[in-house]
Amino acid sequence: MPVAICLGTPPPGPPEPLAPPEPFAPPEPFAPPEPLAPSVPPPLAVGPPPRAAVNVPSPALGTEYVPELVAPASAPVALPDSGSARLTEEPAPVPVVAPRRRGVKATAPATGPDRSTFGGPTSAPARSPQDRSTGAAPTAAVVNGNESSPPARVSVQAPASAPPEGAPVHESVYPPTPTAPEDVTGSVVLVPARALESSLHAGPAANVAARGGRPQPNAFAALARPTSARMRGLFRWEDLMTDTVKYLLDESRLPKTWYNLVPDLPAPPAPVLHPGTKQPVGPDDLAPLFPMALIQQEVSQDREIEIPGPVRDIYRQWRPSPLFRARRLERALGTPARIYYKYEGVSPAGSHKPNTAVAQAFYNKEAGIRKITTETGAGQWGSSLAFAGALFGIEVKVFMVRVSYDQKPYRRALMETYGAECIPSPSPHTRSGRAVLEQNAQHPGSLGIAISEAVEIAATNDDTKYALGSVLNHVLLHQTIVGQEAMAQLELAGDQPDVIVGCTGGGSNFAGIAFPFLGAQLRGGPKVRIVAVEPAACPSLTRGRFAYDFGDTGHLTPLVKMHTLGSTFTPPGFHAGGLRYHGMAPLVSHCLDAGLIEARAVEQLAAFSAGVQFARAEGILPAPEANHAVRGAIDEALRCKEEGVARTILFNLCGHGHFDMQAYIDYHAGKLTDQRYDEGELAMALAGLPSVGA
Repeated sequence: MPVAICLGTPPPGPPEPLAPPEPFAPPEPFAPPEPLAPSVPPPLAVGPPPRAAVNVPSPALGTEYVPELVAPASAPVALPDSGSARLTEEPAPVPVVAPRRRGVKATAPATGPDRSTFGGPTSAPARSPQDRSTGAAPTAAVVNGNESSPPARVSVQAPASAPPEGAPVHESVYPPTPTAPEDVTGSVVLVPARALESSLHAGPAANVAARGGRPQPNAFAALARPTSARMRGLFRWEDLMTDTVKYLLDESRLPKTWYNLVPDLPAPPAPVLHPGTKQPVGPDDLAPLFPMALIQQEVSQDREIEIPGPVRDIYRQWRPSPLFRARRLERALGTPARIYYKYEGVSPAGSHKPNTAVAQAFYNKEAGIRKITTETGAGQWGSSLAFAGALFGIEVKVFMVRVSYDQKPYRRALMETYGAECIPSPSPHTRSGRAVLEQNAQHPGSLGIAISEAVEIAATNDDTKYALGSVLNHVLLHQTIVGQEAMAQLELAGDQPDVIVGCTGGGSNFAGIAFPFLGAQLRGGPKVRIVAVEPAACPSLTRGRFAYDFGDTGHLTPLVKMHTLGSTFTPPGFHAGGLRYHGMAPLVSHCLDAGLIEARAVEQLAAFSAGVQFARAEGILPAPEANHAVRGAIDEALRCKEEGVARTILFNLCGHGHFDMQAYIDYHAGKLTDQRYDEGELAMALAGLPSVGA
């Protein structure tokens, strides 16, 4: 494959003599360079000959940072596995003045350690004779058939004047390392930058076609990058960056609608029932808890529902969120799979939850509501609603599951910082909480109990409504912005997922990443395997029963048909508090029952092991809940390795673990264990399911 060389400009005037160097120690011995091909000239001393530039864009450093190596024109540059290339000398070109920018300038190493320093002017993009005669844009780089127009450049320069007498002669030869890309060859070409721009803007379709339906890597390479204030040589082959890692959408591409899966389902989901009459509920039955706009979304048959302008304006603070290609994780696993993850930890609260918290707060504000109550497990939903309440001037009261309240004090502090009141549940503030405490004063709590307390407050106060962070249709609807963005970002990558993985507790983040792809499949689009990963200590999808049940422990909510462990079931106190719910979202349960998705359960230690492995490869520390999705994605990638098949895997990294460090401390100290639920308690809870006729 060709590597483009851009010819540089000589100094505009006679070189200024260098100042006498400081005394230095004798040079340290060093290994001789790789043998050169017979056609390569002898080593050239650093001095005033014309200079040439090697310009290769580097996505790793950003599109505004393009390293540029300026070396003697006849200095050979070794390329991996292909001998060496030589920088061709050009007749003295017309000087081109470029704006002064921060850069890197390497002074002449006379002897001893490298004396490279930071700082210095940039050089202008060089022009070939043809460019100057035709007025074409400056030449730019081509590596492995990929191209880029020349943005701002940073220079690494040898001095224009001769070194002091007695200074050693240095070759511009840098032997390759074992990590050098195998597909970089030594052929040298000159390509106009405008041609490269047109290729870049051709879009992913041509990119995919060039590889027979698979994406073409963006093989831009950075040949010069300082490893410290004293660079060890002018460039290192192990620093080559050959592929895109981050896929971003401009704010203008923020989705304007949420996606509703219901119209595309082969069969409609079961209706929500009134617990007293066992008949489908109407808007009036839900009015004590939710504003009418959310009730309409709950039962909507429209495929698309417009996102209000004020909500989109707030979304712009962190949306569209990035899609990453987990290349380092892929290499660590040795898998042929391509792993992508949508990262929702960039939101102010650090998870996907603000996607629905902002929407619910907006609709409550529009309805004149001044107070909202809610529950939270790990605290991600509670902190998100507290954030949204602060934006819209709404008081927020959060009942936080007691075990998480004790495990995660920083989540509690974040809620209070946003202005919310955080109460451990079960609490003496409600009839539901007091009933539980009378039976067990040390009860660890559960999401079902916390929901009962929050619903009770809302149902008994006219100025208060209830907000739910998962499970219900309108909550899953708001999260589909995640999957819609991911579809557009994968188009940029020229890829299509074969497998989608998401963790499941109540189902909202899973639905957010999966439902837009599932809907496209149901409308005749590409088929995709969708895998829900839940904790083995609370396995509603893999051990629960698909039946009508209450959404809370106190039996204050309507009846919904879902996979449930029984509303009285209390999961053990494992660290993924956001997944400690006895039931699953009715829509997710309906999809599993219809065979549209798969489900599996993983143990706590396996999930944390995957999270640590991911953090060490990708640098992002996942939340304990998100570790389940990471585990699922890694297992799918290892499956590809065993089968020798390259599949595309997409998962939702729904939040960071910066407020969950105690869990990681316990894991590294060996204190974390795989927790088991009580089989007898599960049997009793399932036996107590409400009786609903067919």
